[in-house]
Amino acid sequence: MDYNISNIYEKKLWLLSAIIATLAFAALAVYISILIIDRYNLTTPDTETSDMESADSSVNNTDTEDVFSSLPDEESSDEATPETEVPWEPVDIPVDFQTLFDVNPDVYAWIKIPGTNIDYPVLQRKGDNAYYLDHDWEGNKSTAGAIFSEDYNTKSFTDANTVLYGHKSSKKTMFYALQDLVSDAVFEDVKYIYIYMPTRILKYGIFAAFPFRDSHILLTVDFNFKHDFDRFFNDVLSLVDSRANYREEYFPRFGEDKILTLSTCLRENRLKRYIVMAVLLSVEGEPLEDGTVGIIDRSK
Repeated sequence: MDYNISNIYEKKLWLLSAIIATLAFAALAVYISILIIDRYNLTTPDTETSDMESADSSVNNTDTEDVFSSLPDEESSDEATPETEVPWEPVDIPVDFQTLFDVNPDVYAWIKIPGTNIDYPVLQRKGDNAYYLDHDWEGNKSTAGAIFSEDYNTKSFTDANTVLYGHKSSKKTMFYALQDLVSDAVFEDVKYIYIYMPTRILKYGIFAAFPFRDSHILLTVDFNFKHDFDRFFNDVLSLVDSRANYREEYFPRFGEDKILTLSTCLRENRLKRYIVMAVLLSVEGEPLEDGTVGIIDRSK
């Protein structure tokens, strides 16, 4: 009896050992299979994933290549710069600007109006717009003052409207001669204004001369906005005054033309202004800072 019990116990123990060994072997087989599969995946990527990544890479590379191929590299950009510059020829300037600068660095241009005695330096005093009302171009005290612009304008003549001021001097100097343009005959003869700068000559065509209210043009009208531009010139054209003269062929176009305005006191009424306005026709010599050079196309 004891023998049978012992024999049964040994059989159960052997069976249990066999089961454990089988389970261990199966677990080992599964583990080895997982390792093999992982290694396979590492060395041989899934075809679909590989294709997608390849496609994405191709698209990304193509986009990048397209973008950068459309942009010049630094070397080609540097080499191309001179080709984009507007060519220009030096021009003889009939003004000794260096001598003027040595006397007064506020000088930046010269104005000449053929058919009048207006032939003067143009100045701008940064931070003191009233200085040249009672100082001559050399900086000496003078009731005649000088021809000047205010610092609301740049000194490049690239603004939509550059305004120059001058007295109607009792000695018939400065801008006294402007009001002679009330005469139809004088207005017909006096057509152009020349602005000389150290490396360029600007030619303007006069399109209007008229008495006007004593308001600060640059502070009341923004010529960069069409509404202001149109309103101002509608006012000018609606003037009922025998002293107003116009030249339609040079009338300015919004956003395209550069205007030069000359302003002085009206001889018979110091509370009003006499205004002469002109439009830029050509630039000889070095281009303006915005690239303008040559004859301005006004056929548009």
